[in-house]
Amino acid sequence: MRGWPRAAAVASLVLSALTVSACGIAHDASPRVIDTDNVPVELLQPTTAPPTTLGADVPQKDALVYLVNERNREVEPVIRAVPTPINTQQILRQLIAARPTDDETDEGLSNVITRQTRLLGVTEERGGSLVTIDLENFFPGLTSEEVTLATAQMVYTLTARRGLDTPVQVQVLVRGRPQELRTAEGRSKTVVSCADFVDLGPPESCRATTTSTTIEVGPAPVPPTEAPGQQ
Repeated sequence: MRGWPRAAAVASLVLSALTVSACGIAHDASPRVIDTDNVPVELLQPTTAPPTTLGADVPQKDALVYLVNERNREVEPVIRAVPTPINTQQILRQLIAARPTDDETDEGLSNVITRQTRLLGVTEERGGSLVTIDLENFFPGLTSEEVTLATAQMVYTLTARRGLDTPVQVQVLVRGRPQELRTAEGRSKTVVSCADFVDLGPPESCRATTTSTTIEVGPAPVPPTEAPGQQ
């Protein structure tokens, strides 16, 4: 949470400088050293990333995100607080920022999505059933197997948000350009769904449908009961 206080402190200092200038106080002829005791502590603590934790005053709601179990190399759901009202971009930002708690670490959970992953934007089409994720770089620092797991984390997390009755399709861009995604079976696709990673997560968290059109098969018809005396 350091970036925002620092920005506020910088803005405050700029405003103070403008006020002093307007009052006609002369500028220093040359730079001078300022005692650190007179500098706000926020300015002495450099930061390079926006805040990833939530303050107590931020309205939030629990949501499921998926981490990776390093023991079986599958994804598992955990609960994380997300700012309300919850939207897809907030869910994905929390997923990228999520790191296992001590208890989750003891259980073998980790997040293969690195902190260097930068989310540029998220768009939703077809009533939210098609989610396009635009990244600054393609899963930096990951092997091909880890990219598959990272994609599965995103797909399962988004599926949990919408529910199994509305399958979610996901495509990943890098600065607007579509990327090939590796499925659990090793195939390359530009649009994937939970069905492409069904072997990498809990069976109850994914309906085994495909990204193409599926046909629901109903129960087999019950044969009519023969009337007495008929053969």
